[in-house]
Amino acid sequence: MKTFVITLLVAVCCAVRGDDASTNLIAICLLDRPLAQPWAKLDAANLKNLKPVSPPVLVDSDFVAFDSSNHTFVTTGAAAKRLSLTIWSLAKKDAPGWSAAPYVHHTGDFELIPVPAPFVLQVRGEPIYAGAFYTSVSSSGFSGPVIMAEEMFISTNVPTSAKFSFSIQLGYPGTLPGTPDPRNDNRIVSAVQTLLAKKK
Repeated sequence: MKTFVITLLVAVCCAVRGDDASTNLIAICLLDRPLAQPWAKLDAANLKNLKPVSPPVLVDSDFVAFDSSNHTFVTTGAAAKRLSLTIWSLAKKDAPGWSAAPYVHHTGDFELIPVPAPFVLQVRGEPIYAGAFYTSVSSSGFSGPVIMAEEMFISTNVPTSAKFSFSIQLGYPGTLPGTPDPRNDNRIVSAVQTLLAKKK
């Protein structure tokens, strides 16, 4: 029964998302590429060649808060659940043996970031940088921007009032010397300021 509910949620999440990245100040799109590493380069020189999945997995309306100075953001519970289920759905394309839905523990929880997943952050539809969603238990490293969730799990019955915090770090498990940092791009700072002003 739990598997059926999660599968239904995946379908609903995909159906109701009609947001275009270009209509949002800030959008985070997952990438249409194998979720298993090693990935081809995700640096600035290759941004135009990336294939973002449409619609974006996170858009303006999903962000409860966004701090461009310390590289953190907070999403609604619904957005966090959609993120998790979308990552799982994409991962299944390269793992046909996986179940239709993520494993749900007896507590009713499943993993918020089930597997590392590459993304591109866009401002007004323009790709600014690419990186990957990660968890603190990931065994592989990554040198670019990494989005980490504060919580490891999310409930199948997450309340509408729930909020989930994320941090954008430079590299996992740490920053490599000489790694360029694209997180302070002025276009992001400007978009965040405009977004927060709209939400007041």
